[in-house]
Amino acid sequence: MRFCGPILILLCVAQSSIWAADKLTPQLILAAKAGDDVKLEALTADHVNLNGMTKDGMTPLLAAITSNHPSTVKMLLGKGAKVDARDNRRATPLFVAAREGYDDAVLALLAAGADVDASDMEGMDASFESGAGKPRNDGTTSYRSWSQC
Repeated sequence: MRFCGPILILLCVAQSSIWAADKLTPQLILAAKAGDDVKLEALTADHVNLNGMTKDGMTPLLAAITSNHPSTVKMLLGKGAKVDARDNRRATPLFVAAREGYDDAVLALLAAGADVDASDMEGMDASFESGAGKPRNDGTTSYRSWSQC
C-alpha cells in the first residue's frame, strides 16, 4: 500500500499531460477543416499531438482531407501526422481521400508512404473506393498504379 501514493501521482501527471495535448485537438481539427495553414502553423509551433482523435474518429489530417485542402494535408504530413492513422471505422486517410475523389490528397498520402492495401472494417481498401475498373483522368484504373509516381 505504501507504493500507491507515488504511483497514483505518476499516473495523474502522465494523464494530465495527455489531456493537455488533446485539448488542442478540436482547434487543430477546426483549422485543418478550414484549410487555415497559418493558424495550424501557430498551433503546431510547440510539439503537439497531431494524431489526436475526437470521439467520432476525426483527426486533423482527416479533417483536411474531407474538406479537400491538399496544402493542409501536405503540411500535416510534413509535421508528423500519421499517414495510416485509422478512424472509428478503421478507414485510413488514403481510403477517405480515394472515396471522396480528392486526387491531390491521394498523391500527397502516397508520397508520404500510405498503405494502398490497408482495409477498413468491411474489408474495403483504397483501390475499391477509387472505383477500380473505372478509368480515371490519367487513364489508369485505380490509385494503386499511382503509388509508383
